[in-house]
Amino acid sequence: ASCDFIDIHTGWDSPWFPQNKMQDQNSFKIHNKSMILDEQLGMIGDILGKKLEIGKKPFTISEWNHSFPNQYAYESPALLASYAVRNNWDTLLQFSYNGDIKVSSENSSIKNHFDIVANSQKLILSMVGSLIFNAHKDVSLNIEKGTFQLLSQKIVGMAGSIKGNLLAEKNITIVSNQDGAIFLYSPQEETINEANRLILITIGEIRNTNSYWDKDGVFHWGNMPILLKKIDADVSIATSKSFKVYALDESGLRGKEIPIEYSEGKISFSTRNSHSPWFEIIADP
Repeated sequence: ASCDFIDIHTGWDSPWFPQNKMQDQNSFKIHNKSMILDEQLGMIGDILGKKLEIGKKPFTISEWNHSFPNQYAYESPALLASYAVRNNWDTLLQFSYNGDIKVSSENSSIKNHFDIVANSQKLILSMVGSLIFNAHKDVSLNIEKGTFQLLSQKIVGMAGSIKGNLLAEKNITIVSNQDGAIFLYSPQEETINEANRLILITIGEIRNTNSYWDKDGVFHWGNMPILLKKIDADVSIATSKSFKVYALDESGLRGKEIPIEYSEGKISFSTRNSHSPWFEIIADP
């Protein structure tokens, strides 16, 4: 009662060590289940289930993570940020950016369960989560059949078991051909409908080269390069503007131009023939 704020830590699928050898990175076990398919929504249920007197004092989550190598880690950043907005949580701090200062994003494979410095999937999707947390008070959520959908004026998207799913919001239609996470957002102050520049993110699983679980249930971490799966999406946007779409490279710079079809007051394009996980959609000057 005398504290200035309330703080908790939470996580999904943190590793456990059957032989109590926490320094042995090959002896761990995980359940490798989806957080969205969990009856309590994993971290969300853990937080809400504590029945804290949130609102009376600032509420912070100073450590959270959807641990690697759980294959569904693309679910959590936007979902957690959306619930934070809905419930007026004050701070989300992901654990951790880089707990090993010898590791960098330029010269490393993914080396542990929690650091995101070399994990491009988590880096990109944490940016999406930050955008939701800091800029949106009009977030609409829908969770059904292992799929999370988010709708707002500045960002729309879905994550989870989204293969074959349709996201339809006024002027926007998105269909995914694989499970993962897809988000379309305005990076400036304008809404999606007003913006002359949009960013599309299409991301699936991530792993190191040559990583695998062997027949004895031992995880082999693998090595560089890190492999991030992009997912194919078909996108339509109703607009009177003329747009161009570019695949972005690993630095976020424009690469290959993506063909667009114009029909009945909308633009349509597909990410199928690109190897990039993100794209810039920009109006002609």
